[in-house]
Amino acid sequence: MREEWFKFFEMLVPYVDDEEQAEIETTFLPDQFQEDDFINITKLVANENRDQ
Repeated sequence: MREEWFKFFEMLVPYVDDEEQAEIETTFLPDQFQEDDFINITKLVANENRDQ
């Protein structure tokens, strides 16, 4: 099941070449954002056996 999810998400993510990736990284520098601007969902994502 996990492999199927990875294939599904891979299909949804568009291909980005190196030049476009470099442009994205310069536009959205991590230094521009504060830590408290984000929510840590690691535990939610990591718990694949949770009830839906």
